[in-house]
Amino acid sequence: DWLLGCCINDNQNYWVRPAYVTITGNPNPPGFPANVDTSQPQWDPNNPRWLPVFPQDPALAPRPIPTAPPFGDYPLARYDRGNTGRVPALPRPPLQSSWGGLSQAAQVFVSPLAVSGPNVVSSSQDGQIYSFNRDSGTQRWRFNLATTATLAPAAQDNLLYIPYTGNKMVVLQDAGDRANVISTVDLPGAASTSPTFLNDVIFLGTGDGDATDLVAMRRENLADRRVFNEPTSRLLQPAIGQETIYVPANRLWALDTNLWRGTELLWTQPDLNNLTAPPVYITPGVIRNSELYAADQSGNIYALDANTGARIWIHPFGTPATVLAVNDNYLFAAGGGIIRAISRLSGQAVWSQQTGGQLTGGPWVTADRVMVATQGGTIFVYDALTGTVVDSSTVLPGPINVAPAVSQEWIFVPTSNTIFGYRGQP
Repeated sequence: DWLLGCCINDNQNYWVRPAYVTITGNPNPPGFPANVDTSQPQWDPNNPRWLPVFPQDPALAPRPIPTAPPFGDYPLARYDRGNTGRVPALPRPPLQSSWGGLSQAAQVFVSPLAVSGPNVVSSSQDGQIYSFNRDSGTQRWRFNLATTATLAPAAQDNLLYIPYTGNKMVVLQDAGDRANVISTVDLPGAASTSPTFLNDVIFLGTGDGDATDLVAMRRENLADRRVFNEPTSRLLQPAIGQETIYVPANRLWALDTNLWRGTELLWTQPDLNNLTAPPVYITPGVIRNSELYAADQSGNIYALDANTGARIWIHPFGTPATVLAVNDNYLFAAGGGIIRAISRLSGQAVWSQQTGGQLTGGPWVTADRVMVATQGGTIFVYDALTGTVVDSSTVLPGPINVAPAVSQEWIFVPTSNTIFGYRGQP
């Protein structure tokens, strides 16, 4: 996220964002491969990935340290704060229906699922938030919200953050057989995204049209907040990099995450208009140090340098993609009943498959597998390298209207007023 500069103001060193500088004229560094095409971006000697790495100045404030979600948790809408959809493991088919008869609500489940420790959590149309035991499906507790919550719960440090109807958010603490209310907070508008986190700060989108905001709140004091209100359409789920948050709406904004120092706009991308999928952040990149993937209403998918917004490639998906996921080699895009693997290096299609309907869950990916859930009730598993269907035998007894959650060898799937737990093979 930062470059070390020197030789200005009496040869003083300084740190600067890559978006603010242009690197030119660099010779090939020591150890640079011979006989490569330096016109290709990955071999450009001016690419920051070829610069030497310097330790951070100890006099500066410590940088955020990325941490993986706890083992077995599915804490955020797209698993992690980068929206990668990349999970440590996927259930191995064939999947076995292990529970479901006891995990019922009075009415249909309306929010995507989250997994936090032993809790599988979702909200129902009956106004209750339900927690079911991850291993048995028995009800651990329910909390009477007295209204609906249709966004994914977010989990952090044994706390659940749940926005709900009425421009509010409740923070609950799991206490085994009950949920304790830690706080209830008023929001400046109706929440449009699930919460996401960077260290001690919560970010979420609120409102629509001219009243659209990205809200940042201190976790220890939810009244201590800052607002970015540039977007003019409903926000999609933002992605967070090291110290940058990527805000998708009618445009794509890259902001410094510390809004308490003021709003620092690092870059916008003029090619993207009316984004259709949450952006995906990943580091290290295959071409740049960090990369961002985004899709817009034109039906194109873009690979960008996450630090500068510079375009790496465009892939013509042909229809607006609604969800993206990434592993080491491929970007996976879904929309219009299609899932496609795209080379992160070239931007070319590797394989495509028809899903037989819209997706309500996934893609979730590992190095070698891709899993999706369709609205019609089928769970597909693909070979990530070839697109071959590995398994399609799991069919729910009804439609899947909100997103399931994966948790190591489990996938938890809501249909109507029941959540089913399917377990993979050892």
